[in-house]
Amino acid sequence: MESILNRHQRLRNCPVCGQQVEGRRNKVYCGPNCKTLLNNNIAFEKRLQEKELTGGLFGNYRLLDRMLKENDDAPIVISRLKLEGMGFNSHAPATEGMSNGVLTYSYLDIAIQPYQANYTVKIFRLYL
Repeated sequence: MESILNRHQRLRNCPVCGQQVEGRRNKVYCGPNCKTLLNNNIAFEKRLQEKELTGGLFGNYRLLDRMLKENDDAPIVISRLKLEGMGFNSHAPATEGMSNGVLTYSYLDIAIQPYQANYTVKIFRLYL
């Protein structure tokens, strides 16, 4: 006859290594090493996602800042294709707002506005 202890235990496998989990009914991992390994992998993936998002933001800022400095901080009008060809990531996060009634995307203290039917953009520095 099956003992009470065996009847209440469920056969479970560790989601990390696949070994059988023994102990409490709500125990998920076979041991602390597997739990730590899984949590470290989850944290690593989150850091990669954050780096991808913020990397695009700062990468865009560095590109636009360099362009403006080369032009003595005067506004620049450039085609979208040329800008993207220089490494601009149009999918990176930016702050969206209105400036003089025109939709503006800002990257820290630099702004981009659509210019002339959206084939070109105007890049300028925001002065507060």
